[in-house]
Amino acid sequence: MSDTQQLPLSIQPVISYPREAQVGKTYLMTIDLQPSGDSEWLYEDEEYPIYCMLETSPLFSSKPVGEPAVVLHRFGGSYGAAQFLLTATQEEIEGLIRITLVNGWGMPVNVLCLDDIKIIPEITDKNPVSPIIAPQLGEIVELSYSTLTSKAQLDFLHQVLQATSYSDVDLQVIYPLLQENLHLLDDNLARVLREFGTTTLAQVEAEQARSIATDIANLSNLLQKFTLGSKANNLEITITGYEVALTIFTHDNNSEAWALLQALIQNNLGVAYSNRIRGERIENIELAIAAYQAALEVLTHEAFPRDRAMTQNNLGVAYSNRIRGERIENIELAIAAYQAALQIRTRDAFPRDWAMTQNNLGVAYSNRIQGEKEENIELAIAAYQAALEIHTRDAFPSQWAMTQNNLGNAYSDRIWGERAENIELAIAYYQAALEIHTRDAFPSQWAMTQNNLGFAYVNRIRGETAENIELAIAHYQATLEVYTREEFPSQWATTQNNLGNAYLYRLRGERAENIELAIASYQAALQVTSVLR
Repeated sequence: MSDTQQLPLSIQPVISYPREAQVGKTYLMTIDLQPSGDSEWLYEDEEYPIYCMLETSPLFSSKPVGEPAVVLHRFGGSYGAAQFLLTATQEEIEGLIRITLVNGWGMPVNVLCLDDIKIIPEITDKNPVSPIIAPQLGEIVELSYSTLTSKAQLDFLHQVLQATSYSDVDLQVIYPLLQENLHLLDDNLARVLREFGTTTLAQVEAEQARSIATDIANLSNLLQKFTLGSKANNLEITITGYEVALTIFTHDNNSEAWALLQALIQNNLGVAYSNRIRGERIENIELAIAAYQAALEVLTHEAFPRDRAMTQNNLGVAYSNRIRGERIENIELAIAAYQAALQIRTRDAFPRDWAMTQNNLGVAYSNRIQGEKEENIELAIAAYQAALEIHTRDAFPSQWAMTQNNLGNAYSDRIWGERAENIELAIAYYQAALEIHTRDAFPSQWAMTQNNLGFAYVNRIRGETAENIELAIAHYQATLEVYTREEFPSQWATTQNNLGNAYLYRLRGERAENIELAIASYQAALQVTSVLR
């Protein structure tokens, strides 16, 4: 901090800003000023405005939300923080933000320098979760909750929410705290969070309620990506947190910044419902779709184009997985959502986003019912190959491997070209995927591709049929090492069915024994499928 003209009143800045920002993402920055110590008010007027002039280039472009000023008042504190929307550049760079505080006469009174800010690569997911930055540092009020059943969990909730706020959502602070308290991350914590949140938010002033709600949303955002403990429990707590936060961030918010936060929380809630383990799958997908559609009401093309495209992509994933309604219509809705996302996610402007949506569009075309099947498969192959222009093996190994697997699926189903050659290409793509998606590093993806390889070898034309079937059996058995009945019941049943087919076609061994093995596999599959219906 470097001084220019000093204020007669001693003030302490309270600033929330992203220390690390993903390329192209939008973040909320707030600047508040609080009197420090026993400062005496020396002004004739009861209010004293301080204007905040930002220099954010080349890291960000900035846009003030409302008046870019903090108004101090005689009785201590301010009327609220100045708010800015920061949109990160497309380049991965480091630098600083300079804030010049200017009085009502246009005279600079202080310059604040925020150092060591980094623009980092985007963290890409099939269903991306938006960053949410706390609008100000808020303390959790100490209230008494006699109806809550676990004091330990309530104490932990206070601790982790305060850590979320004070650390500015620092993973290095929050994740070790979660890891130390895995035993508290259960269904009851979700109930404690709901009662704590709704009770607290109803008893505090509006500004503090927004602060606490943002802390809860940030914690949910971190917990959704937390890989330790029970994923099912973590998602239940995550969903509860988002729903509690949305009681504060509603369509009634007048501020553009609060509207953006509400939309991003809705998007993230959609992701959580899409991934939810508990409850009925059919209902969870409907809830995800509703959350995405709510987000899109706020995320207009003009105001928040990139965030809108992200939610359109997520909506496409939800429609692709939708169970309710006509399958043919759901796939068309998914394709429309992906195509809408690609109007913003161009290759030149947002290459990573473009590649991710191209891959998802390829999946939708692979599953498409409307139109000519052979043409849909060619469109899928073209979309996958487009994705690989950006998702190279060196730059994005996991995404590259997933698209290799998807290309294998497309060539397995391909109608155009020589059938024998298409299956060979499918096998080659699957084998390429397994070079990255190893069992140790990516067990579920490894198992999926092992199952796909088994299917390809059953249908293989080249080579010895007997050997191809043995290879198929080996791949299916490898799949079942990861796809257990307990952890992946649906995938386990599908693989058992496929293994039954392989034993039925088997040429080696005793025919009677092979048929018995086939029957056993089919019966195993039916035990699960009858439960899932």
